[in-house]
Amino acid sequence: MFGDASHARLREPAGVAMPMTFSCPECNARLKVGDQFAARNVQCPKCGGVIAAPDAPDQEKNSVARVPRKGNRGLLIGLLTAGGVLATGAIVLFMILSAGKDDPQKEGQDLPAWEPDAKLLDALGPPTDVVGYQIRVPKDYTVFPTPEGAPPGGQVFFWGGPLRKNGTRPVLDIAIIELPPAERGKSLQSLQVRMLDRTKRRRTNWTQTTPENGNINGLIFWRAYWQGNSAKTGRKQHGFHYVVKDADRLIQIGGQVTEPDHEAALALAEAAALTFRKR
Repeated sequence: MFGDASHARLREPAGVAMPMTFSCPECNARLKVGDQFAARNVQCPKCGGVIAAPDAPDQEKNSVARVPRKGNRGLLIGLLTAGGVLATGAIVLFMILSAGKDDPQKEGQDLPAWEPDAKLLDALGPPTDVVGYQIRVPKDYTVFPTPEGAPPGGQVFFWGGPLRKNGTRPVLDIAIIELPPAERGKSLQSLQVRMLDRTKRRRTNWTQTTPENGNINGLIFWRAYWQGNSAKTGRKQHGFHYVVKDADRLIQIGGQVTEPDHEAALALAEAAALTFRKR
């Protein structure tokens, strides 16, 4: 289906179309369209958001049909006329991500590479296999039972660090969830918001950073840092939240540490998260 504006007329402008480059406000992907689509609604091939192309001077402004994504490819083809008949010399709208790649994982070459602090690598153990992936868990962490409130519908792995003076442990967890068909077309950022909300609901005085994305060993993650008070104990906690969508899997990596003196323990847990890779 083409969406609400599927019957809008796409008219080829006279002359040669000049490309316009702009950013998607939802996911920051760089997009490129011909100026015949100035001020029209177009769809981002990365996150699926419908956005308005910028104005172009001295160009006639017409409405445009909302067009569907073709998987994760940066190519959208507009072939509708008012009567629904294919137009002569079909109008092709190229929306090209700045990386110039069709595979969204390859776009990671233009994103920052997130790597563990080299000074903490000696504190990490050898790679641990996790359902087709690997992670280096801190040497002094122990496998623990899955905690209450873990996301349903997937496999959850949970490790706890040594008992600290305040009676708490730093924790590291991984959830690997097979997405149902209805969820597979959703943007990674929207899935992160939902997953992070599970953590938020069990905290008060919640604050978090603006999500950002980067490349961890070839996988494109979104991450956010958060802090809040445990609804059970009232104690202040700090944590991080990474998510990636790999084919039909949603993978969440999280860590949290309770105040005081949380900084070093949280940095070690995050160093482990940054070793995550496909096996």
